[in-house]
Amino acid sequence: MSKEKILREYPINKALLQLSLPAMIGIMVMAMYNIADTMFVGRIVGTEAIGGLSIVLPITMLIAAIGMSIGMGGASIISRHYGAKNVEQARRTFGNLLILAGGIGLVTLAVSLLAARPILTIFGAKGAIFDEALNYYKIVILGAPFMGLAMMGNNVARSEGASKTAMYAMLFSAFLNIILDALFMITFKMGIAGAAWATFIAQVASAAYLMIFFASKKSILSLSPAYWTPDWAIIKETFSIGSSTLARQGAAAIIAAMINNSLVHFGNEFYVAIYGLIYRVMMFTFFPMIGIVQGFIPLVGYNIGAKLLDRVKLTLKTSSIMITAISVVCFVLIFIFAHPIMSLFSKEERLITAAAHTLRIISISLPVIGIQMLGASYYQAIGKALPALFLTLSRQVIFIIPLIIILPQFYGIDGVFYAIPIADFLAFILTMFFLANSWKKLSSQIPSAAHNV
Repeated sequence: MSKEKILREYPINKALLQLSLPAMIGIMVMAMYNIADTMFVGRIVGTEAIGGLSIVLPITMLIAAIGMSIGMGGASIISRHYGAKNVEQARRTFGNLLILAGGIGLVTLAVSLLAARPILTIFGAKGAIFDEALNYYKIVILGAPFMGLAMMGNNVARSEGASKTAMYAMLFSAFLNIILDALFMITFKMGIAGAAWATFIAQVASAAYLMIFFASKKSILSLSPAYWTPDWAIIKETFSIGSSTLARQGAAAIIAAMINNSLVHFGNEFYVAIYGLIYRVMMFTFFPMIGIVQGFIPLVGYNIGAKLLDRVKLTLKTSSIMITAISVVCFVLIFIFAHPIMSLFSKEERLITAAAHTLRIISISLPVIGIQMLGASYYQAIGKALPALFLTLSRQVIFIIPLIIILPQFYGIDGVFYAIPIADFLAFILTMFFLANSWKKLSSQIPSAAHNV
């Protein structure tokens, strides 16, 4: 009852913090793991190994996106059933999510292993960084099914208000990964393969932790095979709502491949390593914003299901303020401390200086990125798949792909990087237009005697 009370009765700012802070903490620790992983590789193995990690990262993100899209699509359904007090249908939904995440994870693993070399080539692995990328990829890809289950389970746990459980799963995985990084790379001197094995083991541990939670009485859901009967209506709605998440992450992987190939074409593998460092730093800034979004989605979804539209409107307003404040702070810190941040990853001054310059270019759009995330997630939460998908694709496909193709013709390497913030600003304008219309619609539907929030 306490989890439902948070979603239904707590003041919005308190409810949002209750749901978001565990996600923010967990995701921030995951971001720290990504940075620590790169620091170990960059300082122990070298620049070429950083390039190898940069190639594999968007591939693993694409695989994780499948699990995340299943989880976020299913979480929206579960939140609404939970709000409507239909627990049995929530359990049937979760049973279908288990089948989807596990089955697709196994298929992804098989395809990824059979087509390892062409996949790496498509994502920009060329020259000296190819062998480093292959060594890392062929180990870390073994965790594909567990990664899918963990990403799905994390979002579903939040949908029933168990945000602390989701946080603990990420903390456990991240700290285990960092410890194993140090053990395998420093003590056992396993090089980039050590980083890969550390990541694989952490993925298995995270999935196991979440499945133990769902098997316990602490969850309203169930692992019982009685709920595993495929329901095509649930599957269709899951993919429909989760499609914007998959499109966002999938498009990000495609964009990363395009950027890597452009950097090699207009420069060399050195710039792939630079982009890899910047990508991880920017991910670190995105993760607290993602934490807000992951608290925002179940709060909106539940209150839509419960028809408490005044709470939905206040959640949107409060979340917008919080996420913008976070994004502005991140921008200021990155712009001031770009050089010291880059020096954490390498001893090579040429790499540090070039990466700091590029980081400042890309970070210009940070203050508006939070609203982009919130806009697409709002439509996910209320079950409107098409607007969510369109807003996601506006930045990741409609704006950025033409810019990546055109700008380098005039500005060379910098043109590749200029494309990212310009696309962000254009997507922000579009998102604000959609949200303004939704705000007016919400206001017109709320009765004059609003609920207390």
